[in-house]
Formats: sequence, C-alpha cells, structure tokens
Amino acid sequence: MALPVRRGQEKCVLKVSWPQETSSCYEALALETWNGRSAVRLLESSPADGALLLERADSRRPLRSLASVKPESSPHSQ
Repeated sequence: MALPVRRGQEKCVLKVSWPQETSSCYEALALETWNGRSAVRLLESSPADGALLLERADSRRPLRSLASVKPESSPHSQ
C-alpha cells in the first residue's frame, strides 16, 4: 500500500507492506543504490517494519525526468 504523506513541507509517499516480506529489504537496498537515478529517492526505511518513505513524483516532475538527474554520492558508492 502506498499513501501520500508529508515530512515537513516535503511531499512523500509512505509505502508499507507485510513486515515478513523480504522484498521490502531488497527494494530499500535497490532504491538506496540508485539514489534517485531513474527512480524516486529513498528518504527513510524500516524494512523490518515493511515501511519505506519515498520522494513523491508528480506531474511537475514525472518519474521519466528522474533519469537525467546526476548521481549524488551514495553510502554504497564509497
């Protein structure tokens, strides 16, 4: 399930799944690795709880536009 939420003034999406599903752990790792390149950014995660807080793509900045974003350093790229 994905719900629109806000973190302060930032528009986000809270994605929740069953905590027993290991897919949320792999999804969090993939999104963290991609770090906004061709995907939404992972803002926070709690895979043990099945929760991912993601940036929200909208009509002003559709997902397709994220492919041209230059990569920022990721914790996994160091």
